[in-house]
Amino acid sequence: MENLWFMEPYNSITMRFTFDAKSIAELRAIAKGELEAMPSRIQAVLGFIWKRSMAASGMISGSFKPSVLAQDVSLRPRMNSNLMQNSIGNLFCWTHCVTNLTD
Repeated sequence: MENLWFMEPYNSITMRFTFDAKSIAELRAIAKGELEAMPSRIQAVLGFIWKRSMAASGMISGSFKPSVLAQDVSLRPRMNSNLMQNSIGNLFCWTHCVTNLTD
């Protein structure tokens, strides 16, 4: 695992953002657009943060850079299982999207 690019020291930034219920509801409505299904709270907030992060990166560098979003989810509260209590999340996925730079 020494060769993984995201394991390099100081190669990542972590931040904590808090959103109130009203802001999340507004983000969900915006993210829904013309879709039939309302996006989840997580999908709406992550989409907002990711979109703004990509825009900021483009403004700083002067060009679009592909990005990756990684999210881990703990399903433990929804399962009846004997999983180790000190393990983090039991679902992990890499997400990608195609963006329109004019959005």
